[in-house]
Amino acid sequence: MRKTLTLTLLVLLFLSGCNLNNSNEVNNFDLKNRCATQAQSFLQNERANDITVNVINDQFAYNSTLNTCLVYFEVVEQGAGTTYNIFDLLTNKKLYTHVEYLDSNTQKWWDESCKESNGCFVKKEDFTAKFNNLFK
Repeated sequence: MRKTLTLTLLVLLFLSGCNLNNSNEVNNFDLKNRCATQAQSFLQNERANDITVNVINDQFAYNSTLNTCLVYFEVVEQGAGTTYNIFDLLTNKKLYTHVEYLDSNTQKWWDESCKESNGCFVKKEDFTAKFNNLFK
C-alpha cells in the first residue's frame, strides 16, 4: 500500500510539473504575441506622427528578464540626421537613444547635452552594446 501511494504521488508530481512547463510555454507565447501587437501599433503611430521623417529598421522583442516589450527603431529626418531609439512599451518610455546629426555644430551641441544617466549615448558603439544586450 505504501509503495502504491508513493508511486502515485511521484506520478502526480511529475504530471503537475509537465503541466507547469506547458503553461509557461503558453504564457510566454501569449506575452510575445501581445508584444508584437503592441509594437506594431506603436510603430504605426510613430510613422503617422510626422510625415517628414522615416521610421526604419524597426525591431521588437519581449524581454523576459525585464518582463517588458522592447521596440527598436531609427528615425531618419532628411537633411538633419538619424535618431536610434529603444523604447519600453510597458512604461511607454524611451530607454536609450543615440543621435547622429549631419551638421557638425548641431552634433557637437547634442554630444555636450547628452547624458548617459538619461539613456543617451554619444558613441554609437555604446548604444549598440546596449541594444545587443537587450535584443539577444
